[in-house]
Formats: sequence, C-alpha cells, structure tokens
Amino acid sequence: MQRLRVLIWKEFLELRLNPRLFGVVIVAPIVQLTLLGYAATTDVKDVPIVVADGDRSSASRELIQRFNASHHFSVTGSVTTVNEIEPFLETGGAWLGLVIPAGYGSGLANGSPLTVQVAADGTDASSTTVALGYATALIGEYAREIVEARAAFAPAAAGALASQGQTI
Repeated sequence: MQRLRVLIWKEFLELRLNPRLFGVVIVAPIVQLTLLGYAATTDVKDVPIVVADGDRSSASRELIQRFNASHHFSVTGSVTTVNEIEPFLETGGAWLGLVIPAGYGSGLANGSPLTVQVAADGTDASSTTVALGYATALIGEYAREIVEARAAFAPAAAGALASQGQTI
C-alpha cells in the first residue's frame, strides 16, 4: 500500500511540474467520453423503409400508416412485389423492407394466422438490429390491439388466450 501511495504522490508532483500534462491526463479523457458518448448511440430515427403491399386493404394501409407515424421509421417507397425491395436494400435506399401479403385484411377479419415479413439491409448490423426490434414491436402492438378489439366482441376468446399463456 505504501508503494502505491508513493507512486500516486510522484504522479501528482509530475502534474504540478508540467502543466501541459494535466490537459493530456485529465481533460482529454473527459472530452473523449463526452464526444464518444454521443457518437456511440444505438437509437435509430427515421429509418428508411420500403413497403410491398400485396393486399392494399384498409388494414394494410393502417399498418403502413403506423410505421410512417412512428419517429423511428420513414416510408420512402412503395413497390408492388417482394422482388422490387432488394434493389432498395442493396443501394441503401431503404434499411428495411416491409412485405404485407395478399389477403392480409381478410385474414385479419376472419382471425386467420398471418405473417408480415420484414427484410433488412445488414450493412450496419447494430443499427439494423435495433430497427428490426422497433419494427417487431410496432407490428406486435398492432396485432395485440386487433386481438383486444376482437376479444371485446368475444370475451371468451380473450380468456382462452390468457389461459393458454400466448403472447402477441
């Protein structure tokens, strides 16, 4: 312990004798922590997204509107087929591609299981993973609201979902 105390005392003497060293040892790390703290943020905003709406129903438009209304996403394009999404992802025109299948609206109306696909550009893996998480949460929230609205008309269905432990 005595050796450590002597070493610390020597370093403080060195700082007092050489004032420029103070800037290197104390100020530079504080500036680096401040600047890099802002540069290393993982939050994403206005992620460009392209949509392939194969259904063009009011339900699919509602889902697209939710993406557009979110501050995390910005719908930058609309295409007619899934194959048209790839050029957007390859050129950086979009980070994500949302694929809504044909029959989406009618499937929601009659309670059929549905799949919405989200294709991602993995160039920036960290930001893309965060954006995929936001997209999954947004789609999950929309699905939950639909199930709750349907359960309002059929309370037994909501109880069955709760008793089976299913999550939306």
